[in-house]
Amino acid sequence: NNIKRDLIFKFLYISSIIIFIIGIFQFLGHDPFKAEIIKKLIIPKQYADMAQNILYPDDPSASFRNSIYSTLYNSNVFGVYAALIAVFALTGAIFEDTAKRKILPLTSMALAIFSLINCYSRGAYFGGFIGIIVVITLTLKEFKLYYKSIILCLLCIAISVLPAILTGNGKFVERLSTIDVNSQDSSTGVGERIKDFKIKNSHLTLFFDNRCLNIQKKGGELIFTDTVGKVLTLDYSKKDEGYVINAENYRDFIVFADKDKLYIKKKNALLRFNIKNDTFIFSDMSGNDANIKPVESWLFNGRERLASGRGYIWSRALPLIKNNIFIGSGPDNFYYSFPQDDFLGKLKFMYNAYIKIDMAHNIYLQKAIETGLISLIFFIGIILYPFIIGLKALFISRGENKSSEIIGKANEINGAKENNSAKASNCKKNNLSISLIGIIVVYCVCGFFTDENICTMVVFWPMIGLLMDNKEKSF
Repeated sequence: NNIKRDLIFKFLYISSIIIFIIGIFQFLGHDPFKAEIIKKLIIPKQYADMAQNILYPDDPSASFRNSIYSTLYNSNVFGVYAALIAVFALTGAIFEDTAKRKILPLTSMALAIFSLINCYSRGAYFGGFIGIIVVITLTLKEFKLYYKSIILCLLCIAISVLPAILTGNGKFVERLSTIDVNSQDSSTGVGERIKDFKIKNSHLTLFFDNRCLNIQKKGGELIFTDTVGKVLTLDYSKKDEGYVINAENYRDFIVFADKDKLYIKKKNALLRFNIKNDTFIFSDMSGNDANIKPVESWLFNGRERLASGRGYIWSRALPLIKNNIFIGSGPDNFYYSFPQDDFLGKLKFMYNAYIKIDMAHNIYLQKAIETGLISLIFFIGIILYPFIIGLKALFISRGENKSSEIIGKANEINGAKENNSAKASNCKKNNLSISLIGIIVVYCVCGFFTDENICTMVVFWPMIGLLMDNKEKSF
């Protein structure tokens, strides 16, 4: 069994190295998937004409900020994968008993950390960092046995981190700075946004920062005025295919209007209104009248911009749990449960009134809503089971280590060295237990910021099974 497990681990290291190399090529601006020869290999001939229309995750028109996604398409999913492999490979590099056997895990770990830093997933940063700290902390108690390997791994991490940060042209530090809610917009180059609007009969007022734009329908014409009531003129822009406001602080507004409809755009915030009897009525994307109504929110009130708007999603998702205690809305049905008609909340905190929220960005909320609160409790129990097994096996093996050292000293006096195999067995047990604990920590921490995804599930759950020793599974 150990031989088969070691073989599977080798394949895992090799496959991860290939995935990270693909990602690094993307980071350097040479995405293998954009090469014509690769397109011909993966796209059937009958669809060859469609190859030119593929939208890649790093395409500027897709509004993605990240440059590494490898074969996983989404940078957050890739980040979780990289964090899992980094922690798994770290334990392998520490506990492998020969320099030759350390080459694969060290290589995989170094590439994982380089790729993790440059995929710009902050949740994955946090999960990977906590996982590495947990592994190093658990290993330090056996520092005398593994100090050379620990120092080697720490040097390898440093050698990976420095080039990753330097070649990223400051993007890593910039990404970390967005943890501060107040700096999120400025760091991404976004200025003023429409933050609110009010309708009172024939008057529409849009609020942004400390200013506002007033619009009134009067005598069949739209009249635009600034904060102090000064009338604003509009000029047609061929480039924008709409009207721009001819005033210093309003030039980034684009207006589309006819006799019964008004569309206003500022940055990525688009608002649509129907005009009936000189009265403005907010409309949905289909042009139907839409009511602005209060939406129930819990816990994150006032912190909606936390984690790039995740606070808003969580605040609106938490109240949904009470409706999904025994039976959830169904797998992948979060979109239909979320209050998509919370247009004002989306405008204020997601800066787009019509954005579709289709993910909880949190494993625990995802499960509680899609498959029910009871299923979440079972999920937590399933996660805790191998975690406790890992802790149990780890501390038992340490007790065996102490007794084997005493036996070893006695045997050395008698000229025997029978404890070598016992030490090797304990070394392997430590490797499996600490690795098991480490990847569970990574998965659970990353789960606070992203949904469970098939790309990471097919790696995480088989690893759990492989890392649980057969004797431990009967716990």
